[in-house]
Amino acid sequence: MADEKRPQFNDVLGALVSGVSHARRVADAEVMRIAQFYRNHEYLSGLTVPRLRVSKIAIDLPVLFDEVIPAEAAVANTPEYIANCSRGYVEKSVAEMRERLSQGHHKLDEDVAAMAIQMIDYINKKWLDNFEKMQRSRLQLVDRLLKKAMYKDGVSDVAIMEAVGESTEDLLTEMVTEIVRAQAERVDEAQRQLLIQNTMVSSSIKELITDIRTQTEQSALMKDSIPASFSVRVDSEAIKNSGSPQSVTRLRMVLNEEGLEWSTEEGDSGETNWRLLPE
Repeated sequence: MADEKRPQFNDVLGALVSGVSHARRVADAEVMRIAQFYRNHEYLSGLTVPRLRVSKIAIDLPVLFDEVIPAEAAVANTPEYIANCSRGYVEKSVAEMRERLSQGHHKLDEDVAAMAIQMIDYINKKWLDNFEKMQRSRLQLVDRLLKKAMYKDGVSDVAIMEAVGESTEDLLTEMVTEIVRAQAERVDEAQRQLLIQNTMVSSSIKELITDIRTQTEQSALMKDSIPASFSVRVDSEAIKNSGSPQSVTRLRMVLNEEGLEWSTEEGDSGETNWRLLPE
């Protein structure tokens, strides 16, 4: 059994990459301090602030591979647990949307906003319990399919989350469609279908469904998968005493630096959203 204190191959790679990123953060913090000094200096205020940027780092590191550490498959949560979490996300999300609509933090017509509030109240009164039951039933089918697939070659985290996400999105779409249909029972079928279509393509509803799907996907896993790895030794003494150059592996890496910057955009309801974008 591998020594738990001995680093794994992914630990070494992660330490190298995170170390370079941390060095960049320290350097940028120092640039900010220098920039403030330049700004307040009588003679330096008109000069450009010096900033060092390392665009490429080459690393040549000798390592010793000791043994293979087997992979561990992902484990999904139970359908009951996921369905209960999903119900909570629906309840929270529609409450937040109702608050925004009630306070006028939106760009919708007043009639549309009023109808949206009625829809949310309808969900809270008649659909939450029904949603959880239907979600649990569908996820039980998904769970059986996932377990059947695991007997062959295992199921990845992505496959589990995607299956749960698709089930959730389909159910939410059906739920909203049925709610709109129930609210528009006094109009003819053509108008009802148009209202359903307009509702489903509205940015607020699409954002709501996507948000609930994403949160539900996060609750799908009881345990993340762990890929196979190697236990390694990188200390100089162990490498020097390894016996022969053939037992030493040289790890050659080239790290290219790319920057990200924060950007803001205004959503349909007036809120400010922050996004990380490439420089």
